[in-house]
Amino acid sequence: MQTKFVILASIFGVISALSFSTNQSILLSLSTALIASALYLAAYLSKDKKDKQIEEIHQLATAESKSEKEITKPELTIELIPTPSFCSSFNSELPNETVNIHRTAIILYLKITNIGNASTEIGQIHVGYESMENEWYWLYNETTLLDDFTMPMGEKLKVYPFLKQSNFLMKNDIDTFLNPGQSCNGIVYFEQKASSGNLYPKMDEDFKVNIQILVTLLSG
Repeated sequence: MQTKFVILASIFGVISALSFSTNQSILLSLSTALIASALYLAAYLSKDKKDKQIEEIHQLATAESKSEKEITKPELTIELIPTPSFCSSFNSELPNETVNIHRTAIILYLKITNIGNASTEIGQIHVGYESMENEWYWLYNETTLLDDFTMPMGEKLKVYPFLKQSNFLMKNDIDTFLNPGQSCNGIVYFEQKASSGNLYPKMDEDFKVNIQILVTLLSG
């Protein structure tokens, strides 16, 4: 009697082949076949494990590459330093005008820090305020000051550095290119064109105004 069987590369295949063995010689042959099958199965599982490990490493490397690309960019934090930042609206009478004309001036003392992983340069700075009409009004253009901004401190004057223009009474280094971890600080000034009606900042009971600050990037 000759028994034919197929050794499969799985545990189910090995068990199925053994269930048909009744003769001792056949059992011996099957025992040898079992060893060969087990070795083949071990090799198969080892290869499969290695393939899975390679695939996992590839997926991890791909994820890290994507993650690195995602975080390799500049990211700015903007800090508004309370003193000497302020907002003021004042009358601005024009000839032949029958309505009340006013202007609004805003001084911002900013500290801008690059907390990202790539260098960048600060571009335009815009400021918006909540108006008496409960709408946001934006000043998109910075105004150049013709004199240093100062505040009295005892018998002396404290001169504040500009962020993007040269001071007259002090030497300031204008450098708005920020590498990762670097920061710069200084004053930016905005002056609204002559306006009428309720187009001026809305103050709360503590005489504070809600504003938003937008900083654009020239690179990165």
